[in-house]
Amino acid sequence: MLELRTLVTAALCIACGNVVVSAGVAPEVHAALHGGAFDRPLHLAAGAGVTERAAVAADTIEAQADKCFASARGQTTSGMTECSHEAYIAYDAQLNELYQRVLHSTDAESARLIREAQRRWLAWRQAEAAASNGPWRSDRGSMSDPDIEALKIDAIRERIKELSYYAN
Repeated sequence: MLELRTLVTAALCIACGNVVVSAGVAPEVHAALHGGAFDRPLHLAAGAGVTERAAVAADTIEAQADKCFASARGQTTSGMTECSHEAYIAYDAQLNELYQRVLHSTDAESARLIREAQRRWLAWRQAEAAASNGPWRSDRGSMSDPDIEALKIDAIRERIKELSYYAN
């Protein structure tokens, strides 16, 4: 039987191909659910298609998050949630700056299409936030808080990668 450990990790699951960021569950627990294993730990650095500027910003955010998680504050559930939320806020600022840059660097029709896509993504994000805070959480324990923050980070980082594709 696998032992659950309290940690925040990001890794690539070989079985499902997903990047898993989870607070409170060891990577091998996720992999065991799929009968697979993790290929390697991942860092919150930007992936393919992300501009160098975004990659540097992501590294900075990741470094701050790692520092927070390594501190005494980051060793408690509420501290993990706070550290994750601070990273989320930083990624949100990065997303907003990138979005403005993309809109101002493209033609009018492309900007209109990207603006519409962003509005729909924001609507999805709001709906997801509402679902994440539904009654189902009442029996999930305190670790659901950092887990939800980690999922929010996954989503915003993915959107940053998507918008980065349009950046000059």
